[in-house]
Amino acid sequence: MSARRRIASIALAIVAGIGVLLALDPQGQFSREAIGDFFFVRLPRNLAEAGTPLGGERVLPPPVQHMMALLRAHQVERYRISPRIFASANGLFQQRVLEGAWPIQLMSEAPWYLAYGDEVLPAQCLLVDRQEDVVLARCP
Repeated sequence: MSARRRIASIALAIVAGIGVLLALDPQGQFSREAIGDFFFVRLPRNLAEAGTPLGGERVLPPPVQHMMALLRAHQVERYRISPRIFASANGLFQQRVLEGAWPIQLMSEAPWYLAYGDEVLPAQCLLVDRQEDVVLARCP
């Protein structure tokens, strides 16, 4: 993409963003700081992250980020999760880990086990690693 086209697309995005802001806030209640923050901090950062590996994971809940980091650090291919993680946030944490850790597979008979740090591990499972409030264990 040429520099001229890139500048034109950025200008178009800014104009479109201003149009959206005006449509959502016809009273003009958005502050100059909020608009500046959106256009000069958040929008460029989000656009830069969009095409990168692991881009956007910072918006996930910290326990989910820790679970995915543990799975990647130990090159896990298949894992299972504790019932408490399954129930966390009405199953939302399980779904976020499943999406973020893909292609690592969630399977009920997997040897790797994710749990919260204060949970009791299943019999014969050995603690392998801990990150903040989450643990990874290896089970026979």
